[in-house]
Amino acid sequence: MHLFSRLAAVTAITLIGILIWDLNQERLEYPGRKVIIYASMFGPGEPMQVLYGGPAPATASRTPLGPGNRANFVALADAWPGHRGRIGAAWRTCAGRNWPADATPDAQLVADYRELAPGYVDKLVAALNDADRGNRLRLFDAFAQAHPQFDRRMILQFERLHPAWTVGLFEDFERRHPDYKVVPRWDSRWVLSANRPRFLTGTDVPDLITGSLAELRILYRENLAMPLDQPLPDAPVAAWRSQGILRGEKSYFDPSRTLADEFQPWALRQSLYRVAPEDVAESGNPFPAGTDVLYMLPRMVSTTVVFANKAHFRKVGLPFPPRTIAEFEEDCRKLRAAGIEPIANDGMDYTPYWWQWMVYREIGYEAFMATAMNMPGAKRFAGPGADPRYLEIARRLRGWRDRENFWMRDFSSSQWPAAQRRFGSGDCTFLFTGTWLPAEIAGTRSWDPDVMDLGCFVFPDMTGGSGRPGRMDVGTQGYVLCRQGRDPEGAVLLLRYLTAEAGELFARKLNYIPVTQGTPFPRVLADIEPAFSRAGPEDFVGLGVSWYAPRFNKFVLTETYNRFFVVLKDNLTPEQFVEELERRAQEHYARNGGTAK
Repeated sequence: MHLFSRLAAVTAITLIGILIWDLNQERLEYPGRKVIIYASMFGPGEPMQVLYGGPAPATASRTPLGPGNRANFVALADAWPGHRGRIGAAWRTCAGRNWPADATPDAQLVADYRELAPGYVDKLVAALNDADRGNRLRLFDAFAQAHPQFDRRMILQFERLHPAWTVGLFEDFERRHPDYKVVPRWDSRWVLSANRPRFLTGTDVPDLITGSLAELRILYRENLAMPLDQPLPDAPVAAWRSQGILRGEKSYFDPSRTLADEFQPWALRQSLYRVAPEDVAESGNPFPAGTDVLYMLPRMVSTTVVFANKAHFRKVGLPFPPRTIAEFEEDCRKLRAAGIEPIANDGMDYTPYWWQWMVYREIGYEAFMATAMNMPGAKRFAGPGADPRYLEIARRLRGWRDRENFWMRDFSSSQWPAAQRRFGSGDCTFLFTGTWLPAEIAGTRSWDPDVMDLGCFVFPDMTGGSGRPGRMDVGTQGYVLCRQGRDPEGAVLLLRYLTAEAGELFARKLNYIPVTQGTPFPRVLADIEPAFSRAGPEDFVGLGVSWYAPRFNKFVLTETYNRFFVVLKDNLTPEQFVEELERRAQEHYARNGGTAK
């Protein structure tokens, strides 16, 4: 038995040693460099991964202009006629055809190429017909050294003049800070579970971890994230101790501004986490319950909008957009009469949004939340003290489905992403979803403006409704600075850089709503830019039942709604829907001490 105990102890120690060694490999691989570990909610090959990390080596273009970018070849030759012969030869090799004699140079591209330093142009022309993929970063480094005037938009300017190449944000950061190495973990939607062993052992915990405000809240609750807007008494930087990181750190490019000054105020407000009593009692959160703390630095936001095909509006002769629910209904009727299916939808995905947003417009967000959370004096879904408008909305939506046929055929059996592909190909007019849609359908949608002309609008108002007109929801994604990370100063340096450099790339490349000051709104979302530009705190709804009452949302609201709207043999009628919603809500309150959780 004594020998067995010794063997077990040796085995345990060995396994622990192997685990710690394995978890430390990322830092051991880069001796002499300071490592920043970045754990991402996006996976390999996704557009966000390419934006941050650059292209996979095997997929990077071998030449800077590529075979089909005729405008760039022509403009480069016009800007530097002394190199015309070599540029023409490279064109014939890359494109497989003779020089385009009839081409008219793009005046702006010609001007941009003329701004390049002569020595750099020599390197660029030499690389036109060179099949070495390593030229991408070598030329980017040379381009940056030769053209400091592009410092604040270095990646965008380089990619405009080298259209076959992309450069990742981490690659540019390492160029600027060669003593650092960013090690990304592309953990996709499993970013928390993938890093859980590291949090438990305290070994190679990410310095930064990304995700949505809702997904990462376990880190705030368990005191595993550093607050960014609070003084940090034990911080290694004096300014953090007195002012916190958000106001103690300077803007990356402009030392007259703080990191806080870089953001839209509403983006910071929408990224706050309110400390709950259980956070203090059960998890030891150091802030009093009710305190709003910024644990996550926002990088982009999304909102729920009705995307619309403006080509259909022109075809049928409809004004865009519909401002009220009544106008929306009339548009759907006219579209249906013209042989166009109005609403694209995949089965249960996003279907509850229609009911919920009609409730927000007709009854009001706060009133709905009071009902869902069983607040004293709140109206109920059904029975004594019911607000009859819950039933009226259910009847109206069922009429859209059964009498009006507003939804696409067989929507109940449709599986994601079939509906958004049908919408993108011009089959349907409306799709109600988040503003991430343009990035998701970029590779499958029609780009013929007579087939698909993408527009969007905030969910229409209800004439005479109690809800505040035009209110929007905002879902925030961003960066969390982990308490157990090894290099908080390096991580904050990276955060400052990403805040300054990534905003325009998000808007231009991925069509995400920007959170930083002065960043142009993506053109594809221009229809809702005025709503954001004039929005105050009262123009945004809260995080809703999915945040404040997630079990109520899942087991009461969503499960009951799916029995009501998606076509089933035993569909609930509108009357049964509100009655079942109330019955299940009361059962839920009884199990959870009288309020929703």
